[in-house]
Amino acid sequence: MLKPDEVTPVIGENDGGRPSPVSNDACVRLTSDGGPGMTVLLGPSASAASFAADSEFTEAGPDDVRFDPFGSGLRAQFAADLRA
Repeated sequence: MLKPDEVTPVIGENDGGRPSPVSNDACVRLTSDGGPGMTVLLGPSASAASFAADSEFTEAGPDDVRFDPFGSGLRAQFAADLRA
């Protein structure tokens, strides 16, 4: 879903990503030094329609990205094509 040149500037050197053990629609990347990584979850087709109504993501970010400031980690949500 994301290219290495899109991920490395955000989390640093990483393992290149692998499928999530809990979802076929997610990719997990861990940093090379064991620090925090990132998980990317691709929402179902047409999930962008409910994007605006998702109340968990209330903190505005750049380029229509919204953040969930209350989660256990920083979570971001954005729509691309018809998916959130």
